[in-house]
Amino acid sequence: MIALNLIAKNGWRITTLDVKQAFLELDEIDREVYVILPPEANLGEETIWKLRVAVHSLADASRNWHLTSKRLLASVGIRECSIESSLYYSLNGCGELEGILVAHVDDFFLLAPIHSKTKCRSSRQKSKWELCRKTM
Repeated sequence: MIALNLIAKNGWRITTLDVKQAFLELDEIDREVYVILPPEANLGEETIWKLRVAVHSLADASRNWHLTSKRLLASVGIRECSIESSLYYSLNGCGELEGILVAHVDDFFLLAPIHSKTKCRSSRQKSKWELCRKTM
């Protein structure tokens, strides 16, 4: 509700960002995971693979995605809210709020002034992520 209030009060816009194939862009996992390939792989019954990154169906894949995106956002100065881990914010050089980023798995909602050139744009340039973008 606070975010919606900021949009209405300040005339901000909402831009939705969806990271295409987000779970293929994860950092390496910090544990050993082995998988037995399905018979359709036609690589033999004894073939076992060690995963380097978490795949979508692993229990910790969403957590790994959160940590990966948090690291990238922090690298361009976008800060995580201390009381809500899915809420990020950006401050301008004067310490004023210039944008809010709300995360839900691999979808982001950017709340910012219409004329704003927030750090989110610079994070896109540093990233290998492919984004689908829609402004409301």
